[in-house]
Amino acid sequence: MIPAVYEEYRQHAMVFTLRTFSTFALAALWPLAPFYAAPLVTMAHHLVVDRITAVHGNGSTAVRANSDHLDISPFYKRVAKAYSFYQFLALGSMLVPSRRAADLAFNAVIAIQSSAFMMTLYKKRVVRGRMHMAVYSFCLVLSAFHFVRVIGAAQTALIAATFALRISLPPALSSKYLLWLAYVLASHYGRGAGWLPATS
Repeated sequence: MIPAVYEEYRQHAMVFTLRTFSTFALAALWPLAPFYAAPLVTMAHHLVVDRITAVHGNGSTAVRANSDHLDISPFYKRVAKAYSFYQFLALGSMLVPSRRAADLAFNAVIAIQSSAFMMTLYKKRVVRGRMHMAVYSFCLVLSAFHFVRVIGAAQTALIAATFALRISLPPALSSKYLLWLAYVLASHYGRGAGWLPATS
């Protein structure tokens, strides 16, 4: 029998991969879609992820990186926060219109699939945990570099601000859906006002 934590991980990987493909397809097939189209497509996938977590989860979340409550070294706590920020960077880059929207969406596949592949090798005792972390971290650095290079410093800073709010506000006040709604609206009106580039 597959442990619940692995079943949750497996299903999350499938839905997040589908999310990147759906966002890629939206950008490729409807390049002039309104600014709210990609967020709606993304939200549909995240509602499914929330359901998977409700059924198979154990209460932990990647963003809050329950490392804060675990007896692990400060180094691994910082790594967990870095992984969480990458997830925000990947999602934030998919939520705003861009000439490179299809590219940005597909870029996140390397993180999802490298993690799933290395987790499979880890479960089969082919690699150790540190090798999993090294390969996954390398893939994230490559992917994050591409995100930042394409979306620019201002958009990256807005994503970082959203992430900071998510991890610092009390859980009752840090709804990811409300925070991402605020991010999408700030991006949209920021582009209209000129303090964010019109397109990436």
